[in-house]
Amino acid sequence: SSDLSRLSDMGQKQMLLIRSFASSKSCNPLHLLQIGLDASQGPRSNPEVAGFALNSCLSALLASPSPDYQYVALILRKLISVSTIFKGDTDDAVISIYKQAYRIMVGLKEGEYPTEEAKWLSMTAWNRAALPLRLGQTEVAEKWMNIGLELAKKVPGMQTYRSCMEDFVSGYEKRFRELGNGENRPIMVS
Repeated sequence: SSDLSRLSDMGQKQMLLIRSFASSKSCNPLHLLQIGLDASQGPRSNPEVAGFALNSCLSALLASPSPDYQYVALILRKLISVSTIFKGDTDDAVISIYKQAYRIMVGLKEGEYPTEEAKWLSMTAWNRAALPLRLGQTEVAEKWMNIGLELAKKVPGMQTYRSCMEDFVSGYEKRFRELGNGENRPIMVS
């Protein structure tokens, strides 16, 4: 138990140090990125520090006149990973990161956001609908399908995937109506 409390104290001290460093003049976004990456992996990972450092880095990058979207994409991917691993079954935290990625991509010219990363976001969001769909958790599945589809609309070269997604969604909606729900409610991104 004393080992656990010592680790907990160490984690809290790390967080205080990182917060202090993040607000200092000697800190730049790439320092925060490195801290976030280091804190997100390994046997002594600290998801709270990782999340704080990565989110602080992301905010600083997005506030700059010309953000490096390669770094932005890396940070979003790592935040998704950290949230998925350390927040367990709560989809809301992970969904909010995908939605944040979507909001970032909306204002950009085609190709400004790294295409492969945008494809990854779209496909992983879409694939996250599979388990809830099998478990009958239709609202959660619909959220994920929506996010995947909306992201796919923002990615050059995903027309084929997008039309397959759209076909699946219309078949799903038709089947859902036939199962007696009777509602004609299209899936919408919120």
